[in-house]
Amino acid sequence: MFAIGKRRALWAGALAMAVGAAGALLGLAPKEAAAGATVTKYSLKELAAYASYYDGTKSVWVNIYRTGSGKDRETWLYYGVYSYYSGYQSYGYGTIPNAAFQGSPAQASLEIDTTTVSGFTHYYGSGGLVKVDWKKTDEYSGHQAGMSKWQNGPLTTHSNYNYDYNSATASGSVVGCPLTSSTYGQLYWYHSGSHSVSN
Repeated sequence: MFAIGKRRALWAGALAMAVGAAGALLGLAPKEAAAGATVTKYSLKELAAYASYYDGTKSVWVNIYRTGSGKDRETWLYYGVYSYYSGYQSYGYGTIPNAAFQGSPAQASLEIDTTTVSGFTHYYGSGGLVKVDWKKTDEYSGHQAGMSKWQNGPLTTHSNYNYDYNSATASGSVVGCPLTSSTYGQLYWYHSGSHSVSN
């Protein structure tokens, strides 16, 4: 049985991955979906990672994953720094160069200055360097497979997934905010997966 903090971290990681994937896909092709077409993105044998911490006054999180394959392969990054006194200090999302995120099911690394990425959205703050290193630990691991469905107005997102996940350490910084020793990290390895958006 996990401690409450670890269980919360697991749920937070799973939720961030699900919301991130759905949000990215809904944002990729709203015009096509509105016109009645179905837009599908695949993530096959791809790495993903998540990290977050909360110190009582502030939370910091990073969520990164890939969609597509071949020439359509994309790497999506979401990050946030939230103060429980003043609200969001920084929040950004978008695609980044694939080379900025590398690794395996045992370890991964991310390094990107979001201010240098054309088209990256800085919803709060001006962005900056996001540098995180993950290393697998033996604290917990698991496997998930199944189907999900999200409804957003006239758009419906279907997801099929089959992945392993592992606990991990996560060190580095997010736009100037260092990750602390209490940071929860997770590594994901998708054996197969698909997402489709339609109306």
